Amino acid sequence: MGRRTFGAALALGVALLLGHAGERALARPPERDLSGAWELAGWNMGADRAGPPSYRGKILAERKDKDTYVVTWEVNGKVVNRGVGIYDPRTDVFAGAYAIRTREGSSPGVAVWRISADGKVMDCVGTFMDKVGDVAWEEWRRPD
Repeated sequence: MGRRTFGAALALGVALLLGHAGERALARPPERDLSGAWELAGWNMGADRAGPPSYRGKILAERKDKDTYVVTWEVNGKVVNRGVGIYDPRTDVFAGAYAIRTREGSSPGVAVWRISADGKVMDCVGTFMDKVGDVAWEEWRRPD
């Protein structure tokens, strides 16, 4: 097998191993501005994601420099959380950190969002310190 053939075979093998993630990594993602209002549906830890959401609300994402964001969660008309996020245009992924309010104070958390191809839906999985080993889910949708 020649060098060129080996290189092509190796590249194909890596792409197949990585599957869809490999396709996204090789293709240049679109430029994204995630700022603005989003509709929120969330499933608490232990909830069946196939069932109805545990809560609904609104998200406000405020874009800052270098694809960083301040994120505000509002449920039942009340701000329930604020956090920070960062968008990585190389991977088309948004990640965030926040603190869940607890009786003892707060518990730090992290989450990662997958963005739909059209940029209108973001699916998230997250956890926080007091519940490591379990996950919660959120879906953010652009209002119509």
